[in-house]
Amino acid sequence: LMKLSNLSFPEAVTQISKRYGIPLPTRVQGKNAGSPKESHTDEREKYFTLNRLVTEYFHQNLLREKCGRAAQDYLKERNISSKTIKKFFIGYADKTWDSLLKHFRKKNVDLGELEKAGLIKSKESGAGYYDCFRDRIIFPIIGHDNNIRGFGGRDISLNEKAPKYINSPE
Repeated sequence: LMKLSNLSFPEAVTQISKRYGIPLPTRVQGKNAGSPKESHTDEREKYFTLNRLVTEYFHQNLLREKCGRAAQDYLKERNISSKTIKKFFIGYADKTWDSLLKHFRKKNVDLGELEKAGLIKSKESGAGYYDCFRDRIIFPIIGHDNNIRGFGGRDISLNEKAPKYINSPE
C-alpha cells in the first residue's frame, strides 16, 4: 500500500485501519508529536474532507430540478442512468462565477483551502475569487482508498472557446 499509493508508513496504517475497522491507539505526546509526516497526513485528511463536502455540493446541484436541468438532460442523452449518477456521485457546477465560493463562504471554509484544492482562483485584480468549474458535469476522482482526490469537469455550455474538459490540479 505504501508503494502503490506513495504513502508513509503511518498513512498506510491509518488507511488499513479505516478500511477494516481496526481502532488505532491515540498518539502519545512526546518527541515525535507534531512531526512533519504527521502534519502532512493531517493536511491530506483535511483536503479529503473538503473534497467530500464539495462532491456533495456538486451532486446536490445536479439533483436540484431547476439548477441541474441542463446537466440532467445532457447525461440522459448520454444514457447515464440515475443509478450511475448516484453510484459515482456525479455532480454539476452551475453557470455562475461564484456559487461554490458563496456556498463555502457561508460555511466559514477557509478560501485559501479552496484555492489550494484548485476549486477557486484569485481574480487577476487580486480582489476576490471565482469558481474554477462553471457549467460543467463534475466527476469526482476517487482513489482506491475511497478518498476523493480531485475533480474532472466536462463542459456543457457549447462555448467552443471553453476547454471541453478541465481537471483539478495534482
